[in-house]
Amino acid sequence: MGLFYLYIIIVHCKYGDNYRKLIDSIKYVLKIFLKKNHVDIDIEEFILHVETHHTFPGLFAITSAFDFFNIDNVALDLPREDKSLNELPDVFIAIVNRGGHQEELVYVRKVSDELFHVENKAFLEKVSANEFLKIWTGVVLAIDERIPKNKWIPWSYNGILLFLAISSFILFLSNWEVFHLFYFSMSFIGVMLSYLLFLQKNGREYELVKKICKGLSGKFNCQDVTSSSGASIFGIDFTHMGIVYFSTSCLSQILLLYGGMTSYALIYFLTLISVPFIVYSTYYQYRVIKTWCPLCLGVLSVLVVQLVCLSFFKLDFFTSIVSKSSLVVLFSYILVSLVWYHLFPVLILKNNFQDLRVRYYMLKNNFHVFNFLARSQIGIKSDLENSSEIVLGNLSTSTPIRIIYISNPTCIHCRKSMMQLLRLLERHENIVQVRFRFNVNTTSFNNQDFQIASLLIAIYHFQGAEVLFSALKEVYVSSFDFKVWREKWKLLSGNAYNREVMDETLWCADNGIYYTPETILNSRILPKIYSNEDIERFVEELSEEYDQEFIYEQQLE
Repeated sequence: MGLFYLYIIIVHCKYGDNYRKLIDSIKYVLKIFLKKNHVDIDIEEFILHVETHHTFPGLFAITSAFDFFNIDNVALDLPREDKSLNELPDVFIAIVNRGGHQEELVYVRKVSDELFHVENKAFLEKVSANEFLKIWTGVVLAIDERIPKNKWIPWSYNGILLFLAISSFILFLSNWEVFHLFYFSMSFIGVMLSYLLFLQKNGREYELVKKICKGLSGKFNCQDVTSSSGASIFGIDFTHMGIVYFSTSCLSQILLLYGGMTSYALIYFLTLISVPFIVYSTYYQYRVIKTWCPLCLGVLSVLVVQLVCLSFFKLDFFTSIVSKSSLVVLFSYILVSLVWYHLFPVLILKNNFQDLRVRYYMLKNNFHVFNFLARSQIGIKSDLENSSEIVLGNLSTSTPIRIIYISNPTCIHCRKSMMQLLRLLERHENIVQVRFRFNVNTTSFNNQDFQIASLLIAIYHFQGAEVLFSALKEVYVSSFDFKVWREKWKLLSGNAYNREVMDETLWCADNGIYYTPETILNSRILPKIYSNEDIERFVEELSEEYDQEFIYEQQLE
């Protein structure tokens, strides 16, 4: 099927660590490439479209995702020579072979004409032009250069900003001493580290966390520690304990501060109780599992720092614990525990939902599944005798992709699907044919939907396909104003096509089509789980299948 079907790599086994590393590396390269090109889209959504494409990890999966997000792109197989390097953009994706049996997808940035920055998840190098030519396979993928936009600070910094805001507020609007502020800061850091541990254990970790947990050495692996049997006590996970403990500490200190109470004894006493946990966790990682968890060590470090602080703080615990401040701490603990008890299942479900979403799209984007479901639909007799209907795209009777689109101009749900269909026509007009039919209220010619339908047909016959294309975009939008639009076309009457609109509506009734929108693809109703947008994913396969069936029929003749 040409260059767009070139595979990035020959995958001998689609399961196991090697394949997982391949997938992670491709995602890593795409994220860098999109960010460096200032592509203003949801990167995670883009990655989802790539990963769930039925040709993944093929190059076509990536180019199809760019097409889906309406990003101009080009994939080429160029000669491996200096002239080709001079014609490449400053930033691009390439396929290289660094001497092994496996080709790799890499992000490439031209530092200069003689120096190239080459990177993927496994390595980062700066190589000369000659060295790059030796490892480059000639395959390159590039997109149009985009102008960077001013954006909000990335969400990954929200925790830091929140901490600075709270600390500044407390520091300048309270009578807290530096000691109390420092102790609060440690508690806040403890909350963040515990939360990162929770996310990591439940399969949702950020790139920085991955590097910290797995990139230090072979003796460091957070997942091995947090998923082990020793990572809980009495069925309660240590990550939950950490979040509740540090959150209780933070909330208690704030409530005590603004309640005018000066006794923090119980909070500090709880820190002393954490000593056995520090000893146990350190021993367990060192002697039992023999693997270190950097995030766990971070939490332990926070507790140790807080203990060291207490060694300089003189307090009569037994006198101070029995006070109103203890009730505040108890209230904070109960509140935090209840909130977290109801919150953490939601976070886990969200993570599981993401996994299910990936699996769903992988199934949905599989052409064999799509084709099976489409062929299982009841066939529709598409012919409409003596029709003056609107037909756009390739007008040939042998067009591979033949669509009948039934809509109502006043139907809210038709707007999105109409825009999807028009985009499909714009991109694939040579192999797509769309017949537009209307299902409207025919009780009176004065009904708004009837008037719009008949006038659209008149525009098609008197003004041409291009003008109609623009008219459809005007009608199927939320801001459509019928009076203004009708005034624009006041010199044109659709009365001559009233009969056509009635015939189309009658045809819908005869075929059991009572609701809009409805799409009929190659004489079969499009399965409900698919939209017009999904048809574009299978354009190449549908065209290829039509060609194969045509050749088979020719052979039979």
